[in-house]
Amino acid sequence: MERLYNQKVLVVGVDIGRERHTAVGLTPDGRRYGHFDFSNNGEGFRKLLNEVMKWKVESGMERVLFGIEPSGHYWLTLAHFLRKNGYEFFTVHPFAQKRMRDIEDNSPLKSDKKDAYIIADLLMQGKCIRGVIPEGIYAELSKLMVFRRKLVKEMVGLKNYITSAVELVFPEIFLVFKSLWTKTAIYFLKNYLPLERVKKIGFETLYFELRRVSRGKIGVVEVVQKLKSLAETSVGLKDGADIMVEELRFYIRRLEEVMEAINKVERRIKSLVKSVEEAEFLLSIKGVGYLTVAAFLGFTNGLRDFHSSDEVLKFMGLNLFFKQSGKRKGKAHISKRGNRILREAMFLAGLRQAKKNSPLYNYYLRLNKKGKPRMVILIAVTRKLVRIMFKIVKNKTHFNPDYISEAA
Repeated sequence: MERLYNQKVLVVGVDIGRERHTAVGLTPDGRRYGHFDFSNNGEGFRKLLNEVMKWKVESGMERVLFGIEPSGHYWLTLAHFLRKNGYEFFTVHPFAQKRMRDIEDNSPLKSDKKDAYIIADLLMQGKCIRGVIPEGIYAELSKLMVFRRKLVKEMVGLKNYITSAVELVFPEIFLVFKSLWTKTAIYFLKNYLPLERVKKIGFETLYFELRRVSRGKIGVVEVVQKLKSLAETSVGLKDGADIMVEELRFYIRRLEEVMEAINKVERRIKSLVKSVEEAEFLLSIKGVGYLTVAAFLGFTNGLRDFHSSDEVLKFMGLNLFFKQSGKRKGKAHISKRGNRILREAMFLAGLRQAKKNSPLYNYYLRLNKKGKPRMVILIAVTRKLVRIMFKIVKNKTHFNPDYISEAA
């Protein structure tokens, strides 16, 4: 965003709190207005707008912009209210605010009034990101992607715990099942631990049960022979095994619930994506799937508020910066100061583009031949993919290989 010093604009910085917010107005010539405290509810928001209108008239400014620090979730209701009432707002990164706090009066002193002014000053300098509030179907997609990410995080944690528990009660099981997450392995863990039960159960009973569950996809005779043999000589813990197995079964049941929830969310995401016009064009890129499209369109509100791919890259924290001192110019890094979920989704999509027969594979090879580190190449591929997707959405066209060279 450009600096606002040559425009007749009143900038309002808002320091966000749980129950109360603080606003300070600032004009390009340095005049301050406020501070104004208001409640985090509809009445407080309306009082804010009334006060800001007074500041606007008094200052002689032609328009108003709001700057907000996106603290937790407390800022979202205000952001929605401002958007609904036709006001533009921008977000200021907490890191930038912290740095400016020390510079402002050569003191790390923190106060609501000081923070609100710093937010307004950063917005006046153009050191901010355009605020994006997904609406309609885009809001649904963004919420579903956030929910899915929480479920996936829980799933990973559950799998880690289950693995560690199994390594304590029956470490030899990995000689039988390469993965614990097949239906047969999960069924065995739920029904045939602790190991004393494996030792006592008849060969035929275990054989028919595992054969039924696996539907003949594994060599059941060999599996049962190994399980019973390993159970006899296992070094798994005996003391407290019953309690560990009881806990293990609980977490397996929870894992099954979480995995079913993930499947349900992904089905909902796919259904919504199919109903979005731009999705058809984005899905024409080989390697770009429904989850990538959902994240890209959902978190950016269908790119309605973005005018360039550079803005999108900055929004997701994939914009580049250099550390320079004198004649020395350091390596390029990505800022990572943006929407993390969107950045992760796009990076995973970039990874798929590094595979053979993908549209950007030749671009990946070209950078690889230049001796670039793999991570640098993957970031470059991801950035290129974002530019291509931006162009496709804005032009409402299917993927064209020419876009690869055009997306500089």
